[in-house]
Amino acid sequence: MFQKELKKKEILAINLSVKEEEKVSGVNEEIIKLSLDGNTKTETYEGSVVSGNAVITKAKSLFDSYRFGVVIKGNDGSNVYVNATANIKTDEEYKLMEDDIYDSLGYYPCDEDKFLSSSDKLTEAFAKDAKAYLEVKGSEYVLHVYVIEGKKQAVNPYLPHFEYVPDGEPYVFDGRVYVYGSHDIYNGAVFCMGDYVCYSAPIDDLGNWRYEGVIYKKTKDPANADGTMCLYAPDITIGPDGKYYLYYVLDHLPIVSVAVCDTPAGEFEFHGYVHYADGTKLGEKEGDEPSFDPGVITEGDKTYLYLGFCGPGDTSRTGSFVTVLDKDMVTIIENPKLVAPGCMNKEFAPDFNEHPFFEAPSIRKRNGKYYFVYSSAAMHELCYAMSDSPVGPFDFGGVIVSNCDLGIDTYKDAKTPVAPGANNHGSIIEIGDEWYIFYHRHTNNTWYCRQGCAEKISFNEDGTINQVEITSCGLNGGPLVGKGKYPAYIACHVYKKDMGVYIGQSEVPFIKQDGADGDKRLSFVHNVTENSGIGFKYFEFNGIKKVRVFARGYGMGFIEIRTSMDGEVLGKAQVHHTNHWQVYDIDVTIPDGVSPLYITYSGGGSIEIQEFELA
Repeated sequence: MFQKELKKKEILAINLSVKEEEKVSGVNEEIIKLSLDGNTKTETYEGSVVSGNAVITKAKSLFDSYRFGVVIKGNDGSNVYVNATANIKTDEEYKLMEDDIYDSLGYYPCDEDKFLSSSDKLTEAFAKDAKAYLEVKGSEYVLHVYVIEGKKQAVNPYLPHFEYVPDGEPYVFDGRVYVYGSHDIYNGAVFCMGDYVCYSAPIDDLGNWRYEGVIYKKTKDPANADGTMCLYAPDITIGPDGKYYLYYVLDHLPIVSVAVCDTPAGEFEFHGYVHYADGTKLGEKEGDEPSFDPGVITEGDKTYLYLGFCGPGDTSRTGSFVTVLDKDMVTIIENPKLVAPGCMNKEFAPDFNEHPFFEAPSIRKRNGKYYFVYSSAAMHELCYAMSDSPVGPFDFGGVIVSNCDLGIDTYKDAKTPVAPGANNHGSIIEIGDEWYIFYHRHTNNTWYCRQGCAEKISFNEDGTINQVEITSCGLNGGPLVGKGKYPAYIACHVYKKDMGVYIGQSEVPFIKQDGADGDKRLSFVHNVTENSGIGFKYFEFNGIKKVRVFARGYGMGFIEIRTSMDGEVLGKAQVHHTNHWQVYDIDVTIPDGVSPLYITYSGGGSIEIQEFELA
């Protein structure tokens, strides 16, 4: 479960009884339409149902679907409208849904709930993301409306499963972590098709991310009024005037655009283009290399702007450059200077040769040292270099993270990938007393559906950083609670034996979702076949005797439970052909303590895994 130190506070309990009932039978389902009466009486609110209806769909599958619409007239004269949908298991054990809450990520509680109120007593409570669960008592129902108070566990990806914000640049402003990135569209044809959006979380509650909305539309740039160009990865800095400046590049132009806002997540407005003193735009002057992936840091009246892209075989690109801007945030006062060599420029700084600059420059400062974070020519890894000055020279430091865990040899061979690798982009940030690396992973077996992840990092006495492994619990501050229900999409390992490094392999499992972009139905792992599996790091287990796996597909084999990739099979269940989500109960004895969890598959065919429960 995603709950951690959470308590459920009920604000309404709506008692509903049936006035009229109409049944409609179909081939695979029966639809029951109900007209409802009822009332609510709590310490918070008292009133009567003036309009109530429900549609119950009894399908020949695992779940019945309940949809309620209720209008309540309060004794104080106010009106409350509650709209809630629930998918409910038909077996006796799950008639009461209270134990199946896991925030808006699941579909057991009432999903996509909407609550509108003119009651002063309820408006504040509803603003806290009120939810509901349904209690069934024969022909009577109790719709419980509640809010969750307390902290949630943090998982990877850290944003909602239906959100695709890669290239994350994290910053702490006024006690909150804000993440800026590009915006992929699920099943998009290319990178970065969406407008810029922003999310933020309290620095002491990193599982509680808030959607700040669209902060900049692609059409606001005068060069892109028709919206035909994409907004590539941005970065942000606070200028000498205290305003927030967003630097970005459009996909078909060699120049750098700048937008500005008074707040970190407000509506940004176009500010101008980075240019030389004579007005020539950076990227259009003879000798300039095309601008790409801006990274920025401001110190005093100067802003240091890092740019660059160097593809293998392209001798026209030499590396990443830093350019110094004046306090107006757009005028160049120090011309571009090479700070990190690309793969076609190995003579500049030989210590980079094993991990030459490719793209994604980002800059941070810690203890007087400047950390230049970048993606190497291998693409899947984020590396770093260090300097005493923002303009270099920079000395190569090492790899911080690989989104397929290449280079990690503590539980496998260093050359073995455990997830589909592809490009990477992110940076380091101090949150509270800890430092983290933000990066992204790839889903849907494509380069264009990327999701943000993060891992805790540590520094050696000399300021260097050791490579960290990818996990499911990155921002959580420790392992996840080894009990309750979790979605399969938080798997950090999605693999098949002898798989290649990069995404796009037809025989390898991958994370996907049903529906179109923004669809909130729970994501799942697709194409789980013989010798493949999914892994989760880490859980703190205590007394676990059963694992329930929710799967579907056309497979004739076994779902297996392990605590290491090639470890002993602790329990297994035979799967059957089914096109709906089926629960497989697996008796196991998982040793107490902190360890990974692996769900593997052996046998013919292919299955999908949506979630699992530890009990």
